[in-house]
Amino acid sequence: MDGRPLPPTDSWISLANLARKSWFQLALTFVPFIAIMSIICMAPPSTDLNITVDR
Repeated sequence: MDGRPLPPTDSWISLANLARKSWFQLALTFVPFIAIMSIICMAPPSTDLNITVDR
């Protein structure tokens, strides 16, 4: 790794290391979105939002 281009196997290994380092950042990105969507989906049906299906 002294400035020369990497062989394909080394680039795959560095890509795997990058993915392993950034999985926590990815989880911090997606977990609040999933939590908010689950809260919205499990909320009791309110009359303010006109999304009732039983008409």
